[in-house]
Order: sequence, then structure tokens, then C-alpha cells
Amino acid sequence: MADDKLRTMEVWGDTVTPGQCRDPACGKRITFATSVKTGRHMPFTGELVALTTERDPKSGRPIWTVDLAESHFATCPGAAMYRRAR
Repeated sequence: MADDKLRTMEVWGDTVTPGQCRDPACGKRITFATSVKTGRHMPFTGELVALTTERDPKSGRPIWTVDLAESHFATCPGAAMYRRAR
């Protein structure tokens, strides 16, 4: 049975910026955003769309919930080259 559960991630809405993949075999337009949980700068394929939005009660910063399936690492042929060790 397939896992139909939507996997999401929270990112800071004020860190969403456009870019382009540096992998020569890919070169797609991507969007970067910073993870609320880890603070890491994450690449997403295409324009990032918020599923839900809210405000952080302490800082007032916008928090977007996004579909993790949009992660650029899932489709980029050179993703392993750009991953950082944990």
C-alpha cells in the first residue's frame, strides 16, 4: 500500500528567494528557503507555494508550511554533489 500522507516542512516565509540549480546537467529554476526546525537553507524546485501560513508568536516572522515533495534534492541529477554532511 502506498503512503498517501502528505509530507510537509515549515520554512521561514521571509527567507524565500529565487535561484537556479548550479548542476550543469540540471540548471532548473529553484527557490531557496530556510527550515524553521534546522535553520538550513533548502532548495525547492520551481516557485515555492505555501500550503498554510502563520506567524511565529515570539518573533512575528511568517512561517510557511510547504510540500516536502517539492524538494529539489528529490529530482536533481547532481543532488549528492551539493548535500552537506549532517
